[in-house]
Amino acid sequence: MKRGGVAKGYIKNSFFYERYHLDYSDAIQTNSNLNSDVLFDIVTSLGLDYQPFESKPNFIDKWLLSTRTEIAHGQYLEFDHPAYVELSDEVLQLLDMFKTQIENAVTEKNTSRRTTPARAF
Repeated sequence: MKRGGVAKGYIKNSFFYERYHLDYSDAIQTNSNLNSDVLFDIVTSLGLDYQPFESKPNFIDKWLLSTRTEIAHGQYLEFDHPAYVELSDEVLQLLDMFKTQIENAVTEKNTSRRTTPARAF
């Protein structure tokens, strides 16, 4: 898994500039392309379940990524309506699965915080 680095600079708040130091050495480098390997890294680094995506590498890498790359590099592609609907439906399904897992993880974390008894001092 490729990782990032460090960013330094200044950011203006409402009154003055503050120096910042952002260590993103643990960030996943996508190289501007989401392929199945990058998706695996993102999902697992968030502690989510990759199982719903296990059957999708061919779709992500061969169909979605190659189509995106061809369009981004100026190649004209024609899609008939059924092919477009199929592609769109599959992408929306993947996004929905990812969103649902994130929402569930946040809900579970918030629930566990509320049900954790306070420590006695």
